[in-house]
Amino acid sequence: MGGFKLRVSEFAGRAHTRFAASRLGIRWAALPPRTQRIAAGAGAGGLVLVILAALVLGLSGHGSSSASATPGIAVGSGSAAPSSSASALSSASATPKTPDDGVSPRVPDVLAKIADCSPDSTWPVSSGGRFYVSCSLGTKVVAIDLSTDTVAQTYTIDNPTSDAPDALIVDSGLWVSFGSEDGDVQRMDLTTGNQTKDLPGADLIADVSGTIWMSDTNGNIVKVDPATAKTSKAGPNAADLLNGDEFVMAECGMFWGQTKDGEILRLNPATDVLTQMGNFEDGGTLEDVVPSGGTCWGVVDSTDESGGEVLVRLGTSCGDMVTSTIASDPYMLGDTFWLVSDDQTYINQVEPFGGKEGRHWLVSTTDDSWIVGTNGQVWVTNAAGLSRLDIPLDKMTPGATPKTLKCQAPLATPTPVVSASASASATPTATPTLTPSPSPSPSPSPSASASESASESTGP
Repeated sequence: MGGFKLRVSEFAGRAHTRFAASRLGIRWAALPPRTQRIAAGAGAGGLVLVILAALVLGLSGHGSSSASATPGIAVGSGSAAPSSSASALSSASATPKTPDDGVSPRVPDVLAKIADCSPDSTWPVSSGGRFYVSCSLGTKVVAIDLSTDTVAQTYTIDNPTSDAPDALIVDSGLWVSFGSEDGDVQRMDLTTGNQTKDLPGADLIADVSGTIWMSDTNGNIVKVDPATAKTSKAGPNAADLLNGDEFVMAECGMFWGQTKDGEILRLNPATDVLTQMGNFEDGGTLEDVVPSGGTCWGVVDSTDESGGEVLVRLGTSCGDMVTSTIASDPYMLGDTFWLVSDDQTYINQVEPFGGKEGRHWLVSTTDDSWIVGTNGQVWVTNAAGLSRLDIPLDKMTPGATPKTLKCQAPLATPTPVVSASASASATPTATPTLTPSPSPSPSPSPSASASESASESTGP
């Protein structure tokens, strides 16, 4: 992930498709039917087992969502219309043929398949009990009802390119951003599916603090009211940070960046207050920011000879805790950390504070696929479409307490510029003080944005 240069025209895709090149796909290799696995070797009793399995399949339900939907706001008209579909092939997980010792590698059962979506690499979004996935190179977006695992609505998209969208945002409508040469942002009414706004020459950046951020036709950083689509000028710090050469990301309700000198910067988008957080104690490059347990962690290149990455807790004014080295960039499923194997044949949960790894789930990966944990469910892409897998997201037993770091003094330059409307204090008032805890579940830091974005799955 060399360097941290990322311009605004590329930011939307990076912010919402972080780890897209390493996200996971799935390749199912000629598995026998579940009923054959259950009945195999049982002789005459096999029929009884098949019947019992059928009862289990019929009585088992699916996960549900408690999130609340945000109604779409129509401010224009369009010709795109939704279509309903119930094409998901839902089925419950069968009882494993072999005893589950909780450790041995396993192939996860498929709980549902969405047959009418050829999923894109665009990072999906979960909102209001629905899971929004871009399909068929951005020509449509399907909304999956997470309580039934079926397609509740299909949005037809006017795609100005032949590529997948850079980003999806769901906030008072479905926002779709295409990274064409000139850029294009569209908003669809969530209920009718009609296009209610078309913003040529624009690029989505993020949805933070109840405001959508994007670059306009002139390349200026602007804030967008998601309900009215009206734009307003961004503060000087936001404009400078988001339009600069530093690597920038949006997570935990904040914008984050790192200067060429290694200085970590945090911007409160609600106040335009910029906080200089110093360099990491042992150097290192900020690769990503992920939320976990109400706390924000930076994924940092390790300076250890073993390589890999470490997680640094992003406290009030600096990185104040660091975990042991983990093998590779972690990503988040729900509120747990996961790693992909070097040969991309399996995934496994990791307890990063002690470096302990959990069970290996035999799921192969591809460069253009992804895996997301939402509402306690795991959804992945594969060559055949979109599937939900039976992989538990239970938390692991906590390991060693992370090492406490000493805050480094901020660099003399650059001097933070605070907007006139912002507080005179250099410390964001929205950020609570973090106190290192003897437990590896630290005190909360800035809370994540209310609207779903890359953080949903933030993650990563």
